[in-house]
Amino acid sequence: MPISIKTDIILQIAGELETGMLVFFHKDTGDLVYYPDESNHPYFEPLEWRKEINKVKKDSKKYLKFETMDAGQTIRMMNNFAGDIAHQTTRKNFEVALNHRKPFQAFKQLLQQTPGMQQSWYQYKTARYIQWVLDQLKAHNLEQ
Repeated sequence: MPISIKTDIILQIAGELETGMLVFFHKDTGDLVYYPDESNHPYFEPLEWRKEINKVKKDSKKYLKFETMDAGQTIRMMNNFAGDIAHQTTRKNFEVALNHRKPFQAFKQLLQQTPGMQQSWYQYKTARYIQWVLDQLKAHNLEQ
């Protein structure tokens, strides 16, 4: 019998992944466990998250781990966002920023300097993370 995950849980998973958390879904109970990914959180203190970490380790085969986007996937998402910008000059500015030596920094700075783009980016990124979660569910033969 396929496991069904409610929309609000999918939104929560996407939100936690977006902030760099490791996210685990218990296939039997539907429990969601998350804690910081130490590679994304330099000040991560495992002792503060011991309960969550041990819960997953103790029953790891029953948990589905949701993968975060790596840097390359994030850059592709940023490039896709830039490619969808209707205003030609703004689109070109974002394309230049993404070809910068430090694309994440340049992209963020340009978002802050361009009126309305920061909100558009957050909406776009959230939608992509939701799709990212749905794609992982599909890959594991689970459904929404």
